[in-house]
Amino acid sequence: MGDDIRRILFPEQFPRQTELRSLADVEKLAAEENEWSRKRWPHVTSESIATDRIYFRGMGNATKAMTAFGFYGQQPLVTYRGLGRDFAAAVLKLNASSLTVVLYNIRTPDLVP
Repeated sequence: MGDDIRRILFPEQFPRQTELRSLADVEKLAAEENEWSRKRWPHVTSESIATDRIYFRGMGNATKAMTAFGFYGQQPLVTYRGLGRDFAAAVLKLNASSLTVVLYNIRTPDLVP
């Protein structure tokens, strides 16, 4: 068993294990993604404008922050259900016995049906 998996299953064996990310790290990832998105706006392919079929540097940062993708392999470690589309999240700490996630509701109250 690799150290990455053991860190999740047996966190007590890794007393120095700290947060996966800090909020400052998440802020930096978001700023990088926004910067590269703005530099390439409007996003255009041969088929149409503003598609989801093009890649720009930093594009995967939201996935990394929200799911801990890439920390312990190429699988999302956290998924979300029932929250709709109007939220943002960041996985800060994760092991076999606990999960620390910051979750933001970004829905405008006056738009709630």
